[in-house]
Amino acid sequence: MAISIPPSDCLDSIYWTLSSTGCYSIKSGYATAFSKLWALKASSKDRLRLESSSVLFCKQRLWSLPISGKWRLFLWKILTNTLPLGSEAMKRNLDWNYFCVNCSSSTQFETPEHLFRDCPLASRIWMGSQLGINSHSGGHVNLQKWIINWISLFLKKEQSCYLISFFVSGLWRIWCIRNALKFRSSPVDLYSSMSLLSLDASLNIDAEHQYMLSQQRRLNHDQDDLSEMERIRNFFPHFLIGSAGCSDYIRVKCDAAWKPSFQAAAGWILKSSSGEVIYRGQAKFWASSAFQAEANALYLALSDALSKGFTHIDASSDCLNLVYQVAGLQAKTQDAVSILCCICNLLVCFHCFAISFCPRTLNRTTHAIAKCAIA
Repeated sequence: MAISIPPSDCLDSIYWTLSSTGCYSIKSGYATAFSKLWALKASSKDRLRLESSSVLFCKQRLWSLPISGKWRLFLWKILTNTLPLGSEAMKRNLDWNYFCVNCSSSTQFETPEHLFRDCPLASRIWMGSQLGINSHSGGHVNLQKWIINWISLFLKKEQSCYLISFFVSGLWRIWCIRNALKFRSSPVDLYSSMSLLSLDASLNIDAEHQYMLSQQRRLNHDQDDLSEMERIRNFFPHFLIGSAGCSDYIRVKCDAAWKPSFQAAAGWILKSSSGEVIYRGQAKFWASSAFQAEANALYLALSDALSKGFTHIDASSDCLNLVYQVAGLQAKTQDAVSILCCICNLLVCFHCFAISFCPRTLNRTTHAIAKCAIA
């Protein structure tokens, strides 16, 4: 789905997808062969640690969850089974207390499933929280799958930020209780722990709300520094087709967001020569690289401007390589050749067209539009 179909017949070309240039190198070939050899020799413990569902969740969803960065890192450690628990210490023959301190057991090892789900203390926290989770009902799956199932369910709900905040706050509070008992021998106060759980979740919800408001303010108040743009144009090449004295032009600004899962989105803004916003647009698509997404964003923005009858265009992008390649000052990137050809075919439809580099600081609105579209 990320392959760009060219508008006209052209010869096929060989492209090495494991390098940014599209050309094969000994370095990239050795890295590929080494990674496959490591996968074949991986032990059963490593295969369990790098379980496909957990790795896929970490790559696609974890880092975009509406929680703080500290909680994302903590959740990543749980999903990759890298927390320093008693079960891991026993595998490494370390001098450590291998048993669960939360339930003061001398027979139950401190495993991820027991600590965060099956322990009597954890069960009371889950049942007493605002989510009211019966943790005993998930004993047939491992902890990673249990967490992923709950978060995937919460993402489908209307109040996903509220639900995910309380769920991750419960995991974090269990971890804090365990560390207080293990390293400071602090007594457990279940009432204060539940209060702290609610406080942590509320603070995270407020922080996420403030972030969304700041993103919205960026959408509504993105002022261009015209003097800064002129200075940048004097430093970087400025590509122009048509009359340089054109005054009735439309300013087109675009940007793209891209994920390694090949999901991409574009955001663009059409402004009058006086700086008044005429139109905001966004679109989701598939792209095999970040550069292909940037090229597609420019193509969609120019197509939109042309469909609205604008023929005098002053475009800008924060991807310098894209500006170079559209201007013909740099060889075209292999995975975006067909899109660049489509852009060049569009240029003959404009009476006047200019494209220039725009730094990210002056292109925040389109960046926020693209990020919101791909979220």
